[in-house]
Amino acid sequence: MNYQIEDVFSPRSFLQNTYISRKLDDEETVDYRLRRALAMKGNLIFVSGASKSGKTVLCHSA
Repeated sequence: MNYQIEDVFSPRSFLQNTYISRKLDDEETVDYRLRRALAMKGNLIFVSGASKSGKTVLCHSA
């Protein structure tokens, strides 16, 4: 798949092309688990990881 630089690096919009869903096991992904946790009232959710590992994009995608 070919991208134009404007498709990937756009300072005024949310990233669409650089997020890669991560599997936790054969059935669950990080995205699914975050969405499930967000659906439960009263939860305090922490997202941690190395710099530039996709934490913000993950949260925006949920």
